[in-house]
Amino acid sequence: MKFSIIIPIYNVEQYLPACIDSIMHANVSDLEVILVDDGSPDRCPQICDEYAAKNDRIKVIHKRNGGLSDARNAGLMSAEGDYILFVDGDDWIDAGVMPVMESIIGSSAEKIDVIFLEAVKVYENGFQKPMNDGYIASKINGRDKTAVMSHLAELPKFPGSANTKLVRRELLLENNLFFQKELFSEDIDWTVSLLKIANKFAYCSQPYYYYRQNRPGSITYKPNEKRLADLLYIIEKHSRKEVTDQSYQKQINAFMSFEYIVVLLMYASMPSSIRRKYNERIHKLKWVLHFGRSRKVRLVKFFCSLIGVKGTAWLLKLYRNISEG
Repeated sequence: MKFSIIIPIYNVEQYLPACIDSIMHANVSDLEVILVDDGSPDRCPQICDEYAAKNDRIKVIHKRNGGLSDARNAGLMSAEGDYILFVDGDDWIDAGVMPVMESIIGSSAEKIDVIFLEAVKVYENGFQKPMNDGYIASKINGRDKTAVMSHLAELPKFPGSANTKLVRRELLLENNLFFQKELFSEDIDWTVSLLKIANKFAYCSQPYYYYRQNRPGSITYKPNEKRLADLLYIIEKHSRKEVTDQSYQKQINAFMSFEYIVVLLMYASMPSSIRRKYNERIHKLKWVLHFGRSRKVRLVKFFCSLIGVKGTAWLLKLYRNISEG
């Protein structure tokens, strides 16, 4: 069994060696590491070449800058492994968890399409906080797709990160599942599409992925019109009022209800001229809240019915400001 780890790289020379070093400790049967230099303007291209010269398990792709999605797609097209992992160049992993993933796959009577993985947030002062997506092993391992999708729909938030999924490569290629270019929140779009086509799931409870938080120069979350428009597009793309049990559309709508809350929060942070442009689309999508199963979504649905979409958006913004101090 071979693992392919794809690392899109842009302007992370300070962090890249630690990222690569964390991966090279993996004690698995076969491993390739694909460093995708996305036209990085710093020393990242040289660092990639230096590592590749020392280790034949490392492959380097140098390309013109095309963004995160384009870099991941380039790595995926070059990958030869049975399973794919995505790691950002400023983060790192616990490679000791990879043999556990290998064991989970090897012990399954069926081909596993996706293994859900745990992550940890790491702050500049060294403080670490588990992401705590809320997975329950007994509701994933050995369960059919209906049970797993229902469980995911009940989580506190939609686990949309591509970095916390081990994915069977053939599944992606057979279904032509790549990341949409020039799209904010591309992970959410990709993960929803992945869940539509995957059938066999598993869960690994050991902390695996370590996210650096608020590092200088990172592409941090900042509400702007492009982010708002793209997330609205994703919700419109994947949500449907007409549902059947066979399509898993109820669960997908529940996933989109999480993202609708994010849209409301961004909407409240926009200038009035931008809010007016998106009023109608946002109001038309309010129905997706009816499919939400988490406490947060049910609460937002209640306030939308009580004080309307605009009032709820402002309330969410106020709550965020208070919680962030």
